[in-house]
Amino acid sequence: MNKQVNAFRKAYHKKLMGADNDIFRNVIPSLRYCIASTPRTGSTLLSRMLCETGNAGYPTEYLNTLNIDAWNSRNPCNQSTLNNYLKEIEAHRTSGNGNFGIKIHWRQFEFFARQTNTTAENIASSVLNNYQKIILLSRRDKLSQAISLFLANKSEVFHAEHQSWLSPKLNIEYNPTEISHNIHALFNEEDCWKRFLKQGNFDVLEVFYEDLAQNYYGVSRLILDFLGLDKQLVPDMPMKKLDRPQTTLFIKKYLESMGVISD
Repeated sequence: MNKQVNAFRKAYHKKLMGADNDIFRNVIPSLRYCIASTPRTGSTLLSRMLCETGNAGYPTEYLNTLNIDAWNSRNPCNQSTLNNYLKEIEAHRTSGNGNFGIKIHWRQFEFFARQTNTTAENIASSVLNNYQKIILLSRRDKLSQAISLFLANKSEVFHAEHQSWLSPKLNIEYNPTEISHNIHALFNEEDCWKRFLKQGNFDVLEVFYEDLAQNYYGVSRLILDFLGLDKQLVPDMPMKKLDRPQTTLFIKKYLESMGVISD
């Protein structure tokens, strides 16, 4: 990772997990909800929307290791287990009405499963044991999603808030092998979420990236209603779409390499 980008990332996550983003102290959650997602589905946009309502907690990727490191640097030696860490988060990031939210990519369960010699399903069951509502966020166009993930991984820029990190001279070479790997991984992670949720006693709302992007206000009202919140609380769109000029070109190249379209 580029040293400058690494410094920006650490500062970004330190701010994200800092006291300025705490809400109330020691409010016990009465509703826990999860944005169950895969990468490049608009989950950051959705999280920001819910944060800005002021009534949905502060949902973000609390299982992201960079966020965990930032929290531990703020509160050293307070968390001996993953569940203790999440209890600490709940104590700082629950709205006054008792709503607490978290955003999780399935691959984060897989990471902790490898660290503890167990399964992702066991980690998911432990973390989401007391969660009542799940917003399952996915994307219909898996090729665009896979290319978006490829570009994000190469540039270390994952959403518009990171845009200033990206060097205008950065040249990302097209790689169909890595894009194909992403397609497979994204299908697998989405299937893992669906199998897990089917086995649990969750109230699930399925949302698609394409619908959120095209009808932000309508889909946001649907989500707020699902969480029992006032549908009129939808804030103006809190983030702009990340500009990725290579996306269209890489889609065309990939479809050509698959024989779907010809030059």
